[in-house]
Amino acid sequence: MTSRPAPPPVSVPGIHHAPTEQDFALCRTIYNQLPEPEDQPQLSDHNLQALGEIIVKHNAQHVFGIHILYSHFPAPEGTVWHGEIIQLPCPPLPYITQTVSAKNLAERQIRGYVFQVVDGVFVPCQFHGGKVPSEATGVGPGFFIDMAEFIHNNNLSRLVGLQLLDSEKPMVEFLVSANGIGMVERIGVLALNIPQICQIPVAWSFHAGNNGSISPKEVEFYVLHRTTSYQKNAFIEIGPALIEKLLQR
Repeated sequence: MTSRPAPPPVSVPGIHHAPTEQDFALCRTIYNQLPEPEDQPQLSDHNLQALGEIIVKHNAQHVFGIHILYSHFPAPEGTVWHGEIIQLPCPPLPYITQTVSAKNLAERQIRGYVFQVVDGVFVPCQFHGGKVPSEATGVGPGFFIDMAEFIHNNNLSRLVGLQLLDSEKPMVEFLVSANGIGMVERIGVLALNIPQICQIPVAWSFHAGNNGSISPKEVEFYVLHRTTSYQKNAFIEIGPALIEKLLQR
C-alpha cells in the first residue's frame, strides 16, 4: 500500500515567520486593491459552512476563523495597517488600527490578523501587535493548503480570507477619523444606539457540536457609514480629541 505523501511545507508571514520587507510591500499592495466593505457581496451560507468544515476538520477552530476582505483608506508607500490594544477606562476601545511604518514594525512583535489568498498561498493584509499564539503555529500545513485551495477554486480570493482570532467576544469596527479605525466590544456600543441593521457581520468563528454539527458565530461587525450618521456619532461619543491623541502615538 502506497503511503500518502506529506503535505509541502507551509510558511505564512505573520504566523510561521516574521514578515520581511517584501512581505510588508505585498501586504500594502493587496490591501490597497481591496474594495470598501459596502462594495463586497454577502458570503453565501454554503461557502460559510464549507469553510467552517475545513477549519473544524483540522481542529483549528479555537485559533482561526474567517474574515471578509476589504479596505478603508489606501496605505501610503512604506506602511501597512496595524492594530494595537489601547487601555482606556471608559468607554473600552480595545483596538486602534492605523497605517504604521513597515520599518518600525520590523523591530516590534507583531502577528498577522487577516490573510488573503494570493497565488494559492496566504498573505497577511493586516497586522496586530503581539506574539503569535502557539496554537496557530501548531496547526498542520494541510489546513492552510485546504483553505487556500477552497478559497481559490471557488473564486473567493477577493471576498474572504483567514483570520487569526483575537477575542471570543463579538467586536464592532468603525471609522474614527480619516486615518484610523476603532474596534470595541459589541456590548460596549449599545449605549451609542446603533441599530443592528447598520452593523454588518464581517467575521466568523466556528463551534463543533458533540453531534458533529458545525455552527458559525458572528465575531466581528462593521458599522455602515455611507448611508448613516452612526459612524460619526460613535466617533463623537468616544471623543475626537482622545482619538486623535491615540492616533498620534
